[in-house]
Amino acid sequence: MVEKQRSFLSNIVKLFLTSQLSIMLIIIALVLGIMSIYITPREEEPQIVVPMADIFVQAPGASPEEIEKLVAEPLERI
Repeated sequence: MVEKQRSFLSNIVKLFLTSQLSIMLIIIALVLGIMSIYITPREEEPQIVVPMADIFVQAPGASPEEIEKLVAEPLERI
C-alpha cells in the first residue's frame, strides 16, 4: 500500500515537473489575482463605524484595580 501511495505521489510530481500544466496554473493564478485587484471596489475615504466609547472617571485616591472593578467590568457586561 505504501508503494502505491509513493508511486501515485511521484506520478503527480512528475506530471507537474515535466508538463506545462504548472506554468499554466501559475499564469492563471496571477491573472485572476490582477483581475481581482481591479474588480474589487474601493473608496478613498471609507465610512467605517468603530464601536467605541471613551469614559472618563474621576475618583481621587482610587487605585486602577478599584476603577476597573467598579466601572469597567460592569460596562463590559452591558
